[in-house]
Amino acid sequence: MLLGLLSQVGVNGGVTMQPQGRAEVLVCQGQPCRARGAEAVLTEIEELAEVVGGCSVRASGCLGYCSEGPNALVRERSRGGRSNTVREEVQTQILSFETSAKIVEQASGKTPCLEDPEIRERFASLRAARARQHSRSVFHW
Repeated sequence: MLLGLLSQVGVNGGVTMQPQGRAEVLVCQGQPCRARGAEAVLTEIEELAEVVGGCSVRASGCLGYCSEGPNALVRERSRGGRSNTVREEVQTQILSFETSAKIVEQASGKTPCLEDPEIRERFASLRAARARQHSRSVFHW
């Protein structure tokens, strides 16, 4: 039990989902991305991935696209023949819930149902948090 709990704590102290598929999503938590709402993006993507399954999600350090944040990296691993291949694609300017859903769809191969009333209710507070973070960054509260 304790070992399972400890294995869910990430490098930065954040909770990470255990690998569920061949793809993982790394959400930048560097300072420029955090100032643009990366914490809310991480939570959205984690929650969406939990709903559909098929990929893992975790916080990462800077991905190098600071002026276009918040950012995420989708890393897909495939095994074929004698070699393993890794395909990585950076998604920039994750400014909407729909963009977070597209990232989860790319990583998991499954489309999250955004019209489900339970999912809409679940993410309403995340959208409000994102709006507050944006206001703070614009108005320097």
